[in-house]
Amino acid sequence: MRNTRSSLQFLKSAARVLSPVRVALLAVCVAQPLFAQPAARPAATAARPAAVVPSIRAATAEPEAPAQPVIFTIGSQALEINDPFSKAPLNGAKWTVRGAEILRNKRVGSSIVLERKKLADVINIVWPEAPKQFEEATIASQRGDAAQALSIIQDVLNFFEKMKKDTPGSLWLKAASIKLDALMVLQNDIVLTNFIRELEAVDSASVPGLDDRIKLAKLSQTSRRGNAVATIQEADAIIREVSNIEVLAQAHIFKGQALLALRRAEDAMQAYLRVNVFYGSTPKFIPPAQLGAAKAFRAMNTPSNRALKLDEVANQYLRDIIKQYPNTLEAVEARKMLPPEERAAMAKAAEDAEKNVAAATNKESTEEDIADAAKAEQEKAAAAEAAKAEAEAAKAEKAGKPASEAPPAPEGGA
Repeated sequence: MRNTRSSLQFLKSAARVLSPVRVALLAVCVAQPLFAQPAARPAATAARPAAVVPSIRAATAEPEAPAQPVIFTIGSQALEINDPFSKAPLNGAKWTVRGAEILRNKRVGSSIVLERKKLADVINIVWPEAPKQFEEATIASQRGDAAQALSIIQDVLNFFEKMKKDTPGSLWLKAASIKLDALMVLQNDIVLTNFIRELEAVDSASVPGLDDRIKLAKLSQTSRRGNAVATIQEADAIIREVSNIEVLAQAHIFKGQALLALRRAEDAMQAYLRVNVFYGSTPKFIPPAQLGAAKAFRAMNTPSNRALKLDEVANQYLRDIIKQYPNTLEAVEARKMLPPEERAAMAKAAEDAEKNVAAATNKESTEEDIADAAKAEQEKAAAAEAAKAEAEAAKAEKAGKPASEAPPAPEGGA
């Protein structure tokens, strides 16, 4: 649905600045992937079962199925593994990874024997749900904290490097890709170049997709050096040769940046908006693409195009980023690009929202204070009654009578 809305928005924006013939051609290009999406959705759904299964369970009220185990295969033996990235207590019946080995205690007669196997001998991995570190690192990178993303993903990368990188089911390439993204954000060419060399030393034929990631990392270096023409050439080569959606989305973003640098705003706009239209299934690239599109529309807002109100088109993209992706670096930049009066209105709305939250919190605190005070009064009254009863008991005991036989205190005084 989001892709469809993005596509319509793309065509609507394009219609204002392109000739009818070019808009018609774009419409054909946009329509093809949209109509093809239903056939492609099962694969995407299968790749992300955790996002679908809970809603089905909620609707049918079925009990949750137990978590699927992590399985490492060595020879013909399938070993059930304690998740090395989980903080859950270890299950003694499962194997546990320690360093470069997999260990398990096994009872043999009356003795306990420690079984050992090597991680390097693993020939297949079944990891039903990727470790949460992947999501945490991606989120950190999106909000601009690439150093934290690098710190999070490095432990995962170190773990999978103990096995062969081409092991079926290995998450090594995914971890390496996140590290590449973080290094590209950090813009440290020396560290990035060294990591690229490490990756180039790997047999890329045995790790599908590795070459594409290396090309993208090199493209980021060319872009950072400010060579716009070379950036466009490298990006176009990647776009022609690569099929990975994430790599293609980033290649279009780098191309858009280079085109803007060359003041080819219309071409830049098309490069950026293709990310929305064709690669919307990778939402982490939508904010930079929309921000780039906003910059392109601003650049196209020349005196001869004033009637097209392209500045307002740009502002709408900025508002969408702020609303839909508020915790990204692009949202911070989008706020700065909005007109001063709109920034002031947003700041006031945020301030009012904070005041409302504070007021609600204070109200809750006040109600809690009143309840606590009432409870304290009740406890005080109960303590006074207890003290009074204790005094009467002591008085009766002194008079030599049980407390129960002590005469009641006269009403209204003596």
